[in-house]
Amino acid sequence: MLARALAWQGVLSQVLGQIELADRCLERALALVDDPALSDQGELRAFVLLSVVQRVVNTDLDRAKRLAECSVVLYRALGDRWGMASSCVWLGWVIRDLGDYDKAREWLEEGLVLFRESGDRRGIAMSLSWLGLLAVVRGQLEVGERLAREATVTARDLDDHLLARIAVWASCQASSARGSGSDSSLEGRTWSRKRLAGPLLAWVRGMRA
Repeated sequence: MLARALAWQGVLSQVLGQIELADRCLERALALVDDPALSDQGELRAFVLLSVVQRVVNTDLDRAKRLAECSVVLYRALGDRWGMASSCVWLGWVIRDLGDYDKAREWLEEGLVLFRESGDRRGIAMSLSWLGLLAVVRGQLEVGERLAREATVTARDLDDHLLARIAVWASCQASSARGSGSDSSLEGRTWSRKRLAGPLLAWVRGMRA
């Protein structure tokens, strides 16, 4: 299906830093799945929506939230646990950046539960890292350290050096915040935008075709 191929090209173009190409591919894929003739292609539409979320999360949070919410609904209707987990986690991350930490935690925790149920350890490690960073922003520094340590162990068991670096970095942020007494939400948002933008894109290795 052309829409799926375009979505993958867009996601991989992001990883390679080819942002204009990524935008063109993803927007074209989105236009294709918006075609009423494809109304029965729920899984394809959900996949494309989630792919676009990962592109716009750093540029248009409101749009990212709408697309992630639609992806959650579609994957839930399909009973697709991996898709639900991925969409929940991305929705939680977006809502975190919008400042609703309680709701963000709910979505991230739901995604973590679903990843555990589906046995996706890469998803588990990333969810734990994001929950750890959220805990730091909320001032729950010991919780943040504990979650980040668990994420680190999981990532190292997988021999996934990228996820391990993200988890270790999350743990360092928690330790640093404990030392400085900082629980600034602005600081937390800066961490997510400036330090996680590249590594999060590389997490697409765990996405299904």
